Amino acid sequence: MNSKLLHINDDIVGMDFRLKELKSLLSSDLNDIRMVGIYGPGGIDVRETFNKGYQLQLQQQLLHDTVGNDVEFSNINKGVNIIKSRLRSKKVLIVIDDVDRLQQLESVAGSPKWFGPGSTIIITTRDQHLLVEYGVTISHKATALHYEEALQLFSQHAFKQNVPKEDYVDLSNCMVQYAQGLPLALKVLGSSLQGMTIDEWKSASDKLKKNPMKEINDVLRISFDGLDPSQKEVFLDIACFFKEMGWAIVREECPGDPCKWSRLWDVDDIYDAFSRQEEMQNIQTISLDLSRSREIQFNTKVFSKMKKLRLLKIYCNDHDGLTREKYKVLLPKDFQFPHDLRYLHWQRCTLTSLPWNFYGKHLIEINLKSSNIKQLWKGNKCLEELKGIDLSNSKQLVKMPKFSSMPNLERLNLEGCTSLCELHSSIGDLKSLTYLNLAGCEQLRSFPSSMKFESLEVLYLNCCPNLKKFPEIHGNMECLKELYLNESGIQELPSSIVYLASLEVLNLSNCSNFEKFPEIHGNMKFLRELYLEGCPKFENFPDTFTYMGHLRRLHLQIQGNMKCLKNLYLRKTAIQELPNSIGSLTSLEILSLEKCLKFEKFSDVFTNMGRLRELCLHRSGIKELPGSIGYLESLENLNLSYCSNFEKFPEIQGNMKCLKELSLENTAIKELPNSIGRLQALESLTLSGCSNLERFPEIQKNMGNLWALFLDETAIEGLPYSVGHLTRLDHLNLDNCKNLKSLPNSICELKSLEGLSLNGCSNLEAFSEITEDMEQLERLFLRETGISELPSSIEHLRGLKSLELINCENLVALPNSIGNLTCLTSLHVRNCPKLHNLPDNLRSLQCCLTMLDLGGCNLMEEEIPSDLWCLSLLVFLNISENRMRCIPAGITQLCKLRTLLINHCPMLEVIGELPSSLGWIEAHGCPSLETETSSSLLWSSLLKHLKSPIQQKFNIIIPGSSGIPEWVSHQRMGCEVSVELPMNCTRYDSGSTSDPALWVTYFPQIGIPSKYRSRKWNNFKAHFDNPVGNASFTCGENASFKVKSCGIHLIYAQDQKHWPQPSRKRPANREDHSSKKKIL
Repeated sequence: MNSKLLHINDDIVGMDFRLKELKSLLSSDLNDIRMVGIYGPGGIDVRETFNKGYQLQLQQQLLHDTVGNDVEFSNINKGVNIIKSRLRSKKVLIVIDDVDRLQQLESVAGSPKWFGPGSTIIITTRDQHLLVEYGVTISHKATALHYEEALQLFSQHAFKQNVPKEDYVDLSNCMVQYAQGLPLALKVLGSSLQGMTIDEWKSASDKLKKNPMKEINDVLRISFDGLDPSQKEVFLDIACFFKEMGWAIVREECPGDPCKWSRLWDVDDIYDAFSRQEEMQNIQTISLDLSRSREIQFNTKVFSKMKKLRLLKIYCNDHDGLTREKYKVLLPKDFQFPHDLRYLHWQRCTLTSLPWNFYGKHLIEINLKSSNIKQLWKGNKCLEELKGIDLSNSKQLVKMPKFSSMPNLERLNLEGCTSLCELHSSIGDLKSLTYLNLAGCEQLRSFPSSMKFESLEVLYLNCCPNLKKFPEIHGNMECLKELYLNESGIQELPSSIVYLASLEVLNLSNCSNFEKFPEIHGNMKFLRELYLEGCPKFENFPDTFTYMGHLRRLHLQIQGNMKCLKNLYLRKTAIQELPNSIGSLTSLEILSLEKCLKFEKFSDVFTNMGRLRELCLHRSGIKELPGSIGYLESLENLNLSYCSNFEKFPEIQGNMKCLKELSLENTAIKELPNSIGRLQALESLTLSGCSNLERFPEIQKNMGNLWALFLDETAIEGLPYSVGHLTRLDHLNLDNCKNLKSLPNSICELKSLEGLSLNGCSNLEAFSEITEDMEQLERLFLRETGISELPSSIEHLRGLKSLELINCENLVALPNSIGNLTCLTSLHVRNCPKLHNLPDNLRSLQCCLTMLDLGGCNLMEEEIPSDLWCLSLLVFLNISENRMRCIPAGITQLCKLRTLLINHCPMLEVIGELPSSLGWIEAHGCPSLETETSSSLLWSSLLKHLKSPIQQKFNIIIPGSSGIPEWVSHQRMGCEVSVELPMNCTRYDSGSTSDPALWVTYFPQIGIPSKYRSRKWNNFKAHFDNPVGNASFTCGENASFKVKSCGIHLIYAQDQKHWPQPSRKRPANREDHSSKKKIL
């Protein structure tokens, strides 16, 4: 359901075989709806609170993640109906995890019929009986790990390696036996024994022998009992913040009386404890998820009794924001936190500052993410134990206190605090600070003038557009490893940056004002990654970067001897040239100078760069390449596309034996060297848009790996006869080659060719003879060519599926041999005005042809061969812009025809009977058509479609109309009209929203300007806006025309005998039909 990526550990054990088993269960037919259940043991049994409010949230979550928008409803039954109506036509994959109640399934996936064909529903549970009760027929038991897998998992947690240490092999085998292959037991048991002596292992083994493990709780208990009292408290603090770990142990303290427990986490238990107003002196931690309860009252009296409260966590686990900002925590004016509080986590805190009487001297961490805090506290406080502060995304925060009051602070996160303008200068004195995040502080204009962070390891100042200057670095900052300044307003770095001797990552990408990098000499020798792309004002790179021996990734320019560097990205910079020393980057694999408009040439640097695989110069200012390019023996991809100054490709010296892709698209190149034939591995050659290219070189036999050749929009006049050597070529594009006059006969030697495109070759007057079978060719595009006829040898294209001859003004005839193309599914011969005769043997295509376009060919009805009406598989027929007076009666034989276009036939007078399979008819722009008679025939076609058992959507364009007929009961000016539906017109009992509905799209001739009466208009739609009791059709305006008026008329079963004719008057009170009538 959720599109978020999950982190998967690298050390997962025993997954491959189990995934293969699960995959076999999930495989199904394309339209099969499959429900698969997975059951097996889990951790400690947990009581799950599942009330109606949570069911509603699940329903809303499902619709949000599948349909993509929020849907509001107030009860479960209504949610069920909406799920069924919205998802029954969608193919979905839904995983419902950790199900323990049947109601959970019934509210979000009550039946396979709720979802569209091909959907898969996966349910995981510990209760196999629940799957049987639900009716899941395909289930899989999640078995325990095999012994070898279990030993590996145990060892990873006990020894941090995949096998036991030598002295612990026998003891490890005993522990794995007791764990019975349960992953959680293996992890907990292994972790509890990590670092212990052999004697301690033996003692733990003896305990297990006395109390054999039956479930995970036993293993937890053993590890818990082995802790000293202080360790037990820490264990429960951690365990009770996560599901299924420590809760059972806590409940044993005083079953049924949460006021006497040491830890609270369940909403109901917390409410129960608070409402009693009893002493809760044992409470040490509270973890409260408010996503299931939107409002709670805190008061000082209750909290004053919690003398031992150390950890307070208030959060809203609302996943994708479904309950964001909808919960409240009500506080009295005199509210104060317990003074012994050590951990305060209050997500979206409503306070503007912490209470003045809360001293927090024992606080270790403050987490107030996305809160309303403006100032953390007022006045002076001393929080010497405070280690961490997280105020990220607190948009109202304007001020931070003096940092001298928290001298031991280690982590400070102020990311996204958009109102924060400055920090107190004392922040530079935090000697223990290791992590500082100020990313996205849009109003931050200055940073303390000097930095002395002795322990700082990571500093985020990215996305601070008003931060213009980076401070001087004083003292020892040897711990800083990562510095992020990307998308900031930084103009330059101070020379003191050299003191960051341990820096590994420096990001300055997309700093639009950054101009200069300081001289750094050899001080930054550990730098691994440097990002400087997208800095348009940055031009010069210092020579002193020669000593960066650990650099692995550089996004800009480089000099020096860096033998480990593999990727060098210099995109969108103002670089004009690279130093000769770049040739010493002997490990370089990727070099990108994309969109470097000032970069014009390379020096002769490629001789020693034998590992370079990709060289990208796309849209750069490059004019030429050095001859040494031929020595890049590992080069696989060379991209020079859209380099408008590039005129000549060099002779290929050396051995470019690995080059697979060469793109010279839209360059100024005039010719290719004959040595291009040395590229034996070349698979794709792109010369599209090279308008100066007049000749293609002879092709040598060793270019047999080429499978794609793009020569469209070039100036070539022909192809060499040697093109037949390209035996693996499967795509040849020669579109818009205006000078191309002929093709060599050797074209038939391209036995692997699947697509040949010659669209727009206006001087191509004849298609070459095909002397051999070309069984692989499936697509032949000849639009807007000068061809007058096709050779009869076209029958050798035995695998041809699509043939296009659109806008071929000289085409006179089609050969009869076209009937031998038994794989042809699509034939387009539109706008060929000289074509007056069609082949007599079209009947031969009756087992394959589904689309036939004969529009604009000036055909008369007697020129259409009778064989056309034998094309029983035809679903699309365009006979628009022809000289027919009537539609031949044989059209009724086309039993699968769905779309018929007969627009702009000036001589068309009568439309006869049409096939009942039709779903779309267009007949506009026919001035001779008898409006009354033909409209009646079209309405008759609609009635016939109404009675058809198929009843798919039906569209009719009625020509020659002067407006909406009077009998249409609901009419309105403009593009929108609504009508209230009768009570029984929709059903929800079987999951369907209604009986099949039928629309008529109606185009009044007077309402559409003449310039828009063509085949180029887009669409004209009507649809239900709300399927629950109210139908709203919206006829949207588009770029082609404006809707003047629209209407709705409901058709009832009893109306079939009195079908409305165009001349019929509108019946009175049509909207008052009885609710028992059935809408067709």
